[in-house]
Amino acid sequence: MQNLLRRPKPLVLSTLVVLLLWAGFDLFAPRSVSIHQFSPEEVARLDAAMCRSYFEKKPMRLFRQLADLLRREYRLPYLRSH
Repeated sequence: MQNLLRRPKPLVLSTLVVLLLWAGFDLFAPRSVSIHQFSPEEVARLDAAMCRSYFEKKPMRLFRQLADLLRREYRLPYLRSH
């Protein structure tokens, strides 16, 4: 029972604080991204892959491919792309 009541270690707390700060910055920091600068060939390739995933009924792969498209071609941050 005493192990459950121990205080968290400073390394765990600092890691948690850093992750929360990164997530807050990633989600709420202002960004200016031009949607006019992208590679049409890469977008077409990813779109075809997403169509295959959709018709094969693989939603998790489709979700990952969409997030990958948003990160690569439209330069969205990691958390915003998900």
